[in-house]
Amino acid sequence: MKAEPLGETTYKITLDSIEAAAVPPDGKPCEMRRFIRSVIDRLTEEQGINLPDGRLLVEAFLRSDGSCVFFVSALESEKPQHHVQYYSCELKGTENLLPLIKALSDNDEKYSLFCGSDPSLYRIIFSDPSEDTERICSEFGEYCEISPLFAAQTREYLTEIISDSSEALGNFFD
Repeated sequence: MKAEPLGETTYKITLDSIEAAAVPPDGKPCEMRRFIRSVIDRLTEEQGINLPDGRLLVEAFLRSDGSCVFFVSALESEKPQHHVQYYSCELKGTENLLPLIKALSDNDEKYSLFCGSDPSLYRIIFSDPSEDTERICSEFGEYCEISPLFAAQTREYLTEIISDSSEALGNFFD
């Protein structure tokens, strides 16, 4: 069992196939709440996760290997939280990739670049981008605000090519 923070009140919780076998099979809300609460309590003790009391949003995904991933977010919090905004720009093909990376690097933008199984599709993820990011990205591809869950799924399921560094891009295309 492993918990990874995705924000101040959001965690990705991964259960291996043995642990996932304990998930209530019928999905009754009462049993699921007890199960999720027991997982959170265990992770609080073992790994020190910190979710405020109150309502939780839980999304569960079963994997083909029998393991399970939960995304757990606190819906209410006693203290105000800093809201991280995530944005994504998608490009089809490499034609605009190098000019976009150069333009972003010239403006000191921080980003992560991902590629899926289709090597002609690239996705760039930004958190709290500068004012110029939207203008720059809209010239090259589709740019929009995304949820923390979408950003987490991008990191989980796509291959990260670059993380906050444009210097590695030259090596990637050599």
